[in-house]
Amino acid sequence: MSLLEQSDARAQIALMDALIFFAIAMLICSIQLGAFARGLMADEDTSQFCGRCDPDDILTAFLRSSIGVEASLWAGYDLYVPARTVVSECIAVEVTAIGNGVDSESFDALNMVLLGLLNNLSHPLMTPHLIISRHLDDGPIVLLRIEQSPPGRSDLVASTCKLPDCGHDAATVSLLLEPAPLPEGHSI
Repeated sequence: MSLLEQSDARAQIALMDALIFFAIAMLICSIQLGAFARGLMADEDTSQFCGRCDPDDILTAFLRSSIGVEASLWAGYDLYVPARTVVSECIAVEVTAIGNGVDSESFDALNMVLLGLLNNLSHPLMTPHLIISRHLDDGPIVLLRIEQSPPGRSDLVASTCKLPDCGHDAATVSLLLEPAPLPEGHSI
C-alpha cells in the first residue's frame, strides 16, 4: 500500500467517524427537543391542574413575594412602601388600617399591583380572586376583596391561610381560582 493510499484510507475513516459523531449528536438533539416539546404541551393541558393551578402553592408564593414597586399610601398616616416589601406585610397593614376606619379606596393602587402579581402567578386560563376576612362572634366579615370581578361560577378551587400580623385578630386570606371564560368560538 502506497503512502497516498494510506492517507486516502485515513481520510475516509476520519470522514466516517465525523459522520457517525454527527448522526449521534443529531439523535440526541432530536430526543431532547421531543422531550421539551412534550413538556410544553403538558403545560397547556387544562383538563388537569398543573403546578400553576394549585391554589395552595399560588397563595404561598403570592404572600411571600415582594410587591416589586414603590408606593406611597394613606393608611391614616403617610406610608411609604418600598419595592422589597412582602405582600403579606402589605395586606396586614391594609387590613389594620381598614379596621381602624381608613377607606379601602386609599389602597386601590396597591391592590392593582397585588392583582397583577396574582394574575402572573396563576394559570392564564384561571381568574384569581383574593378575599381577606376576619371572623367575629357574629360570623365572618369581609374586609377586602382583590379581584377583577366577583366570582360567577361554582367550579372554583380555593386555598385559605391565616395572616397573624393583622392587629388584635388574625385575618383569613382566601384565594379562589375560577376557570376564565373562553372567548366566543373557542373550546378546550
